[in-house]
Amino acid sequence: MRQRIIIALGAILLLGMQSQYLQTYTTSYFRFKYEKSVSPKEVSAFGNMLETAHAKYKKMFAVTPSGRVDVMYYSSPQFIKRESKIPIFDDGVFARGKIYVATGYPLEGAKMQGMTSRVAARCVLSAIKSCPLWLAECYSLHAGNEVWRFGAPVRPSMLSFADLAEDYSRAETSDEFREVYAKLGATAAFFVDRYGETKFQAVFAQLKSGKSFEEALEGAFGEKIEVIEKAWTKALASPPK
Repeated sequence: MRQRIIIALGAILLLGMQSQYLQTYTTSYFRFKYEKSVSPKEVSAFGNMLETAHAKYKKMFAVTPSGRVDVMYYSSPQFIKRESKIPIFDDGVFARGKIYVATGYPLEGAKMQGMTSRVAARCVLSAIKSCPLWLAECYSLHAGNEVWRFGAPVRPSMLSFADLAEDYSRAETSDEFREVYAKLGATAAFFVDRYGETKFQAVFAQLKSGKSFEEALEGAFGEKIEVIEKAWTKALASPPK
C-alpha cells in the first residue's frame, strides 16, 4: 500500500514538473507541446509547414482525421528516441498517435522538409484503420524522399509481406529498427519503380473502401499477390548499388 502511494505521488510530481516544463501552441490539426528552451517562433513556423503537408496528404487520401494530434517538440534528439520508442530517428517521427520532433535543424533544409512530409503522411494514413502499420510507414518514407535513408537491407531474405509485418512488429533494438526500416524503404522503392506512384497511392484507396490487404494490392497493381511478392522478394535481394 505504501509503495502504491509513493508511486502515485511520484506520478503527480512528474506531471506537475511537465506542466511547468512544456509550453503549448495549437493549429487546426495539431497541439504542440514544447520545451521552454525551444523558440516559439520556430514552433509556429514548423506548425505552418506541418499543416501544409498535412493538407496535401489529407486531400490525396481523402481522409479527415478527427481531433488534434499532439506534437512533442524537444530540444534534443535523445528525447525523441526515448519517448517514441523508435531509436533511429533524430529529426522527427510519428509513433503511437503522436509526432515527436527535435529542434536544431534549419526549417528550410531538405532534412526538415523531408521529415515534415514523412510524419504528415504517416499521421494522415493513421486515419485509415484497416491500413497495416508497416505499410503506412513504408509510404511515409517515400513521402519524405527517404527510401534509402537507412541503406539497403542487410538481411533481405523475405518470403511474404507477412514476414515484413512480423519484423516490424517485433523490432526493439536500434539495429532491428534500422534493418526493418531499410526493408520498408526498399519496399516503397519497389512499389514506385514497378507500378508507379499513382498505383501505390491507390492501394490506400482500396483499403479505405474495405478491401483486405491482398485485395488492395491486387486491385491497385493489377497483378496477383503471388506475382507481386515474387517480384518484391527478388527486388529486396538486389537493391541499387
